[in-house]
Amino acid sequence: MLGQQWQESGTQNLDRTFAQPLQQAVAGAIAPIAEWARELSEHLSHQLAEPVRQMLTSVDSAVQTLGPVFSEAGFWLTPSMPIDMLREIKRLENQGMLTPERVKQVILERYRKHNCALLQEMVDHWRTNPLFAPRMHIFQDALDAHIAGKYTLSIPALLPQVEGIASQVVGRFPGKSQEVIRQAVGESHHKIFATVAEEALLLYITEVAYARVDFSQFTRWLEQKELAEEQVLHRHAILHGVQINYDSEENSLRAFLLLDALFRLKALRE
Repeated sequence: MLGQQWQESGTQNLDRTFAQPLQQAVAGAIAPIAEWARELSEHLSHQLAEPVRQMLTSVDSAVQTLGPVFSEAGFWLTPSMPIDMLREIKRLENQGMLTPERVKQVILERYRKHNCALLQEMVDHWRTNPLFAPRMHIFQDALDAHIAGKYTLSIPALLPQVEGIASQVVGRFPGKSQEVIRQAVGESHHKIFATVAEEALLLYITEVAYARVDFSQFTRWLEQKELAEEQVLHRHAILHGVQINYDSEENSLRAFLLLDALFRLKALRE
């Protein structure tokens, strides 16, 4: 029934969930990437300076306006996202064609392309991180399931690893998932991560993925947000068997991107 209720209005209603707090958060998060771009370009070698400077200028311009619309689509910017995808989304904005639903479509299509080549590359890179390497057998099985469209298998395999890795990042035992993951993300002092991903990711963690919801009121919570189960990645409801229609491509990709945010955070802190 909830699935039938979801149409275009579902994405539009994410506006009410994310837009207002993001307007406040993004204002303070934009300046650092411009500063970082200038600092880095000043230290680049003469041979590489101009092309990289152009790339950084393009990314800086995109980030300033794409953060909120990513959140409205239920996604967040991560450093592993290819620059040409950001440019494509920026082009849509310039043409007045950018909507949260279109952003979601571009992201899903890009990670689906060529048998999920981008996703495979991203996951394969995780083996270089000592917190991820011992879990690669889990990630590989989840990746195989995702590619095969078996999202009932990929999502519950990945979600416990988010909390487990976040706990190791912050040096705490697993438990109190939202607090642990918020701390793991919030402790990053790297300018790229803080600007590109932190505000939108923390908002998604707080308002959706790890939102505190009374299971007896879960259906009502979804109805109030006018969202279908297939569009909501709620860790507790899924792993406790409350949310049973979670198996969608977008939710599976969100689980991978949650982990990739932690991978990038850990890699940048080292």
